[in-house]
Amino acid sequence: MVLLDFWATWCRPCVMSMPSIQAVATKYADKPVTVLGVNSDEPGSEKMVASFLNERKFTYRQFHGPDGPTGRAVPLQGIPYLVLIDKNGVIQVIHSGFSPGLDQVLSAQIDKLLKGENLFTPPRTASQPAASEPGK
Repeated sequence: MVLLDFWATWCRPCVMSMPSIQAVATKYADKPVTVLGVNSDEPGSEKMVASFLNERKFTYRQFHGPDGPTGRAVPLQGIPYLVLIDKNGVIQVIHSGFSPGLDQVLSAQIDKLLKGENLFTPPRTASQPAASEPGK
């Protein structure tokens, strides 16, 4: 399972969400959960970003630049933008923006995924009756 955190140093909501992301990374460090930050600062700012992360003691793995293969694979709708991907590579949930209690929300979602549950109901195909149809 992977949690992608798209962020930038100039984005106040991103910076506000990062302690929650760090808490999740720490909590699940011994579980099959990988937390990756994808930084959106300008090319050439890698040293500044590394200093920013070090000063704030954010230790989850980071990649620089949303224009790389990870960033191009996800249609960003602004940042912060969190994408939770299950062990089968299915995007289970997307969080856009920041709200207090983010670490608790993510933890509950990750716990469900670790139990093998989905966070959404997959769409039915035409050959699958709805559970509420009589006699089915």
